[in-house]
Amino acid sequence: MNINASTLLLLAMVGLCSADCSAALTSGESAVLYDSYAAERKGDLDTALSRMMILLPAHQDDYLINYRLGWLFSRGQKYKNAIAHYTRAAQVAPASVEPWLALSLLHLNLGYHRLALEASNELLKRDPKNYYGLLRLAAAQQAQKMNEAALAATDKGLELYPMDALFLEKKGYLLKALGRSKESDQTLEQLLILNPQNAYAKWALKK
Repeated sequence: MNINASTLLLLAMVGLCSADCSAALTSGESAVLYDSYAAERKGDLDTALSRMMILLPAHQDDYLINYRLGWLFSRGQKYKNAIAHYTRAAQVAPASVEPWLALSLLHLNLGYHRLALEASNELLKRDPKNYYGLLRLAAAQQAQKMNEAALAATDKGLELYPMDALFLEKKGYLLKALGRSKESDQTLEQLLILNPQNAYAKWALKK
């Protein structure tokens, strides 16, 4: 199953950890880590991954090693491995937000909606106002036909980000799905003021 480039970009942006997040590496291990980053910059994902795998046996409970392996496996479309390493990173650093950002996005794009919902909730436990957590929670709930819950998550998002086009679009859709057409139209009209080219709002208001 493929994930589009924007998904991979978002995964890359969820927060790359610096080497000081890792348990102490020997100078030789630091060189291996450097080689992995250098190979990735050159587009050689196989080498980048193989260098990290050299480090894994001695650092199976290391946050940076697991997080980076999650990222590299995601880029290589080996999503089962990616999920395993992101999950391990989350276990190693229980208060961390980064792995849950990655997992919520991966699960959502792979169609694992129940797992996406769980990951989004874990993210929001740690960061209740997180934009992506609320957006992905609503998306996962919507995919499971939990429209009332999805609307509540969307409304929470709009309390924090009142002019956000994605939340407004989702609210318009959910209100329509719940049979609240007048409220949906009002929401979509507000969206068009902020984003006159929004395709969904223009289409829905013509129906």
